[in-house]
Amino acid sequence: MWYVVQVATGQEQAAVDMICEAAADSPALKECFCPRYKTGEKHGGAWQTVEKVLFPGYIIVVTNQIERVEQGLRGVKAFTRLLGNDKAFVPLSKDEMAWIDAFTQKDDRTVQMSEGYVDGGKLVITAGPLLHHEGLIRKVNHRKKRAYLQVKMFGRMVNAEVGLSIKRKN
Repeated sequence: MWYVVQVATGQEQAAVDMICEAAADSPALKECFCPRYKTGEKHGGAWQTVEKVLFPGYIIVVTNQIERVEQGLRGVKAFTRLLGNDKAFVPLSKDEMAWIDAFTQKDDRTVQMSEGYVDGGKLVITAGPLLHHEGLIRKVNHRKKRAYLQVKMFGRMVNAEVGLSIKRKN
């Protein structure tokens, strides 16, 4: 099962590292990651590929022993809080896990950059993880090389950014 851990925004990777270190000898933790995405940014007049956090303030732990992981989180010297309701920790739904799996890979939880073009005012995705997922895109900023999505995640609709390079504009 995949569970969401809320962490301090900007400290996602540090929290992942601390959790992995604390659980190094425990078979309870199968995977712990901070979903990221690749995009382009201009530095010194040149475009560079950079990675950014896909869901700021959240990381994901994969386990079948959530109680053991929850106990381990108490020993982490950072803000960590498992998401859930009053009765239990709530795992991601199958659709939410499938969305992350469709856009990332197990050993590299980074959404790669997509490519596309605009034809007659319509966005056409030609390559990358957004291919055949144009319906998720709510807005595009071609100057920042970003697509803004609205997806169901963590039991609610959330906004997310992913990298999108517009190759030519007709």
